[in-house]
Amino acid sequence: MDVFVEETPEKRSGTPVEICLSGLCGGHSGTEIAKHPANASILLGRLLQGVQDDIYLKTITGGDKDNVITAKATATILCTGDASAVCECLQQRKEQLCQEFVAAEPDLTVEVVPGEEKEMEVFSSCFTKQLLDYLNLTITGVQVMSAQVPGMVESSLNLGIVKTELGKIHLAYSVRSQKETYKDYMISQIRALVSHIFVGETKAEAVVRGEYPAWDYKEDSVLREVMTSCYEKRFGEDPRVEGIHAGLECGILLQKLPNLDIVSMGPEIRDIHTVKERLSISSAKRNYDYLLDVLAALAAIK
Repeated sequence: MDVFVEETPEKRSGTPVEICLSGLCGGHSGTEIAKHPANASILLGRLLQGVQDDIYLKTITGGDKDNVITAKATATILCTGDASAVCECLQQRKEQLCQEFVAAEPDLTVEVVPGEEKEMEVFSSCFTKQLLDYLNLTITGVQVMSAQVPGMVESSLNLGIVKTELGKIHLAYSVRSQKETYKDYMISQIRALVSHIFVGETKAEAVVRGEYPAWDYKEDSVLREVMTSCYEKRFGEDPRVEGIHAGLECGILLQKLPNLDIVSMGPEIRDIHTVKERLSISSAKRNYDYLLDVLAALAAIK
């Protein structure tokens, strides 16, 4: 889901300040979101809201994939008044954030770097406040846990992209749910917030695209029983059958073929959608051999 917010920039003179918030855990917005990691774009909004009456926003950037939890975000602001007071306030709020997230995000860092006075094109004070209010009010992260599968997230959304281009702010979400109706509800919440926050001269639009079809848990699955039996025979132990909160091709297939029996399987992957992502080659070989067992067992069913 995309939100586009637009305003014609205005020229003002003052002291530019660069802010960089980084070092967060990040990760996949499906498999890692249950750990409730902080979102850098949201934290940057919190940081800047404390000085919103004294600044003009020039740019804000965070993340480049909607299905990745943002680990780093940056902003350029313009101070037309006392820039040193603004920087001091930002430093104080930085210390508060670092203390708040000392356990959950121990590597959180915030850099505040003032520049030389100059004239710049910036967004208006009104637009700046609207955007910061939006970042502080938008829903993001886990919304509902599954009542059928203990420990599994049922519904969530992730603000994965915030970027500035040609007088326009683009915000992109990954919206996930096992329940089609709850996914629609989350989308309606975003639409309502957009229409209530961005008023006056600000142009705003919320667009739904690239939806993940819902894939609900199936209580009675012959395929799951066969795969469980084959796993026990090959590996000599019970498999761990679990649901994951991720957008998979399975949901697209199920949308077209509602009676399909589906189980997702694959090799071991660590730190999905991060710079540390890696796949176990030996696990891929085990998966291949196991898949052959499953196909043979399914072929024997009359």
